[in-house]
Amino acid sequence: MLTITLGLAARLASMPIDGLARRWGAEEKDIEQEVRPTPAGDQLPGAPTAWRKGPMTFKSNVKAAAETAAKNLNCLKLRTVRLYTPYWKKGKTYGWMSPMDTDGILVAERTAEGGTKTGTPPTSVKVPPLLVAVLIQSEEATGMTKPNPYGKASVVNVPLGLWVDRVDWVDVLKKDGTKKAKQRPVVTRARLDHVWVMFITRDDLHGVHSNLEVVTTAHRDSWYVSFPPNATAATMAEKIDADVRGFLKGKGRPKAP
Repeated sequence: MLTITLGLAARLASMPIDGLARRWGAEEKDIEQEVRPTPAGDQLPGAPTAWRKGPMTFKSNVKAAAETAAKNLNCLKLRTVRLYTPYWKKGKTYGWMSPMDTDGILVAERTAEGGTKTGTPPTSVKVPPLLVAVLIQSEEATGMTKPNPYGKASVVNVPLGLWVDRVDWVDVLKKDGTKKAKQRPVVTRARLDHVWVMFITRDDLHGVHSNLEVVTTAHRDSWYVSFPPNATAATMAEKIDADVRGFLKGKGRPKAP
């Protein structure tokens, strides 16, 4: 053991300072990549998340639960769980920016039918489906103060709307017009029409509960639930499904308290 230590010390002593810094930075980055779960947005379109080595944290369980709930509810496939919005650039053009990342986004198409006498479209008018969504956000250390969850809840009010990159699989035609066995993904940036925010926190974080109570009272399109620190992703997924199924697939709003 002493020999190894002395050998390592000799190597470090002979390495230039800038090279040592770069080497240590690379090793530190490798360590971080090994223990952190891969965000869902880093996956190929429609592919399941491949978690890297390391313990499953509460936050990573929330992410896994959101993916499971999205699959169970047959939600739209997304390229990433990042939100986008246009903004006015200098000059005469618009640009794109990302106002926030999430721990999961559940998106479904809903059809608007009927309505008031002056609002119902004629049969000759083609009406696209509405896109409704629930943003999943875990709250632990960031929820110890109000500004962070306030910002996450108020993101639904950005002036030019929230957009996501949806992935649709379409048929590929041969030269003779027949379909090929494989489909290809088509990614489209689409605007969300109605968005709710679901916060997920731990039972033992009483200060976070207090802050989330204030935030979700001020922002009516948000609510929060809590789980034991050791809750599994499957348990969380069941609760997410129960709370949002009516909003995404059935009647009514999310089952917020």
